[in-house]
Amino acid sequence: MKKIYPLSALLLLAGCLTWTGCSEDESLDLEIHDPGNFFEPADNDESPEANLRRTFQQKHNSFLLFNDTLQHRFNGLDINGDSTFWTELLALDYVVGQTAYPSNGYTYNNMTSVEDKANAVTYLEENILPHISARLMPYSWYLCGQINYRQSTTAAPSHPYAATGQRCIVVAFSQLKKLKTDAQRKQFTSRILTAILPQLASNRIEAFDAFYQVSEGYHDRTTTDNVTEARHVVRYYGFLDYVKNIWGHCATPTKEQDLTMYCTYSMTYTDEQIEQMYADYPNVLKKWRIFKQVMTEIGFVF
Repeated sequence: MKKIYPLSALLLLAGCLTWTGCSEDESLDLEIHDPGNFFEPADNDESPEANLRRTFQQKHNSFLLFNDTLQHRFNGLDINGDSTFWTELLALDYVVGQTAYPSNGYTYNNMTSVEDKANAVTYLEENILPHISARLMPYSWYLCGQINYRQSTTAAPSHPYAATGQRCIVVAFSQLKKLKTDAQRKQFTSRILTAILPQLASNRIEAFDAFYQVSEGYHDRTTTDNVTEARHVVRYYGFLDYVKNIWGHCATPTKEQDLTMYCTYSMTYTDEQIEQMYADYPNVLKKWRIFKQVMTEIGFVF
């Protein structure tokens, strides 16, 4: 006759066997996954792309990706006998320590040829990386053909030049073959840096206390709807320009908009041009100098 044991007794027995299986001098072996393993090619991969990625990581201490699939492994068969897989995609809006998966609005069109990938790496190294010191270097770079971003399922996609998260910067290179002149390459570089810079600055927001202090108490406040007067008012308090709030009225920027606007202007105008444009607004010039100093201190090279 078969004996039937209560489930609780079986669990207790299993626990006892597990405990007695280790002596006092032994320690449990913990299975720890190195996230770096998902950002680098397999050890036995000697393809040109894999070698390109290894060389980049050795030179810059930052991983290089050409695909947003970090993991894709066989997970066994389901109840119907069909194969199942575990797939982890790069989530650009991932935040370290979060307990839930983010809603990722980004998708990507990848480059297909090794030549295109190598050319993208060369452009990155010659035109983008000279502006980003080791202190600002991200955990990884993902070079793709096109970035597609949707704010909602019903919104039309936009195609930014670059996008930045906490552990990765994505740069789109579909236009690279169209760049024929130095002026075109300079403009392309500027647009990439303009897309990257606000997030790099926001990642180190604590360094901008003195910058925000200049306009303390005046962020996100409605002003007159007379555009000329609104522009004068916001500049008086240290803002580069007014914005339209959710009600469509002229307003001072939020703190995020304030920093983003200074980042954008720094990629568009020289110090001399800013000094001329805002000669009558000392608070703007004060914030500009603080902004440039802080950006230099955290590792950005203008």
